[in-house]
Amino acid sequence: QRQMCIRDRFGGDPAAFKESMDTLNTYSHFDQAKRYLAENVIDKYRWTQPGKKDSARHLIQLIRRKYL
Repeated sequence: QRQMCIRDRFGGDPAAFKESMDTLNTYSHFDQAKRYLAENVIDKYRWTQPGKKDSARHLIQLIRRKYL
């Protein structure tokens, strides 16, 4: 599942995935994580494109759970 995440959400770049996850793990609130994703990830990896929206939404939900 991790490989699919890297391929589908990070353009096949494992370093970008790792950097993003490492950064997200430094935050203590979902609002911080959401801002990071909005400013650094969503547009860069085109998560709003029709073919990526659902998988991106799923990843964001998983990230949100981390902060609950």
